[in-house]
Amino acid sequence: MDEIGAYVRSPGWWFTAIFAGGIVGLVGSLAAAYLKRPVDRALGSISDRWRARTEAERGRVEFMIGFLTSGTIERRLAFRMRAYAQEARARYYTLVSLLFMAIGTAVGAARIDRALSGVLFFGALVTMWFSWRARSETDLLRHILLEAESRLE
Repeated sequence: MDEIGAYVRSPGWWFTAIFAGGIVGLVGSLAAAYLKRPVDRALGSISDRWRARTEAERGRVEFMIGFLTSGTIERRLAFRMRAYAQEARARYYTLVSLLFMAIGTAVGAARIDRALSGVLFFGALVTMWFSWRARSETDLLRHILLEAESRLE
């Protein structure tokens, strides 16, 4: 502790701290000044693309709702079957992911092969991602179906 106190009291430490702090502050200030516009343009571009994608998705949902409300009961039943199939796909991916996790845990606990255990856990993550995507699509299909049925009533 005394060594730290002596080091902090030395002029060399103060010169280094102030000099380095000044250089870092100056470089940071200059970088911020030069990077402000490009960063603003990049973030604005991302925002514009997000807005356009959201509007396109709303248009697609409205089209599907109109398509279902203007059609027959068979069209709505076929759409409902599509939603059920998507939900079954999501459950399948979830079960496969849990199977990969269980086998990976057993392989890791038995210390059989660490690489195989890692591959199985990576497979579990990938199938969980597929499950999440399928579940998101299922939720969208159900939303479209419920909205179309509520407009028909």
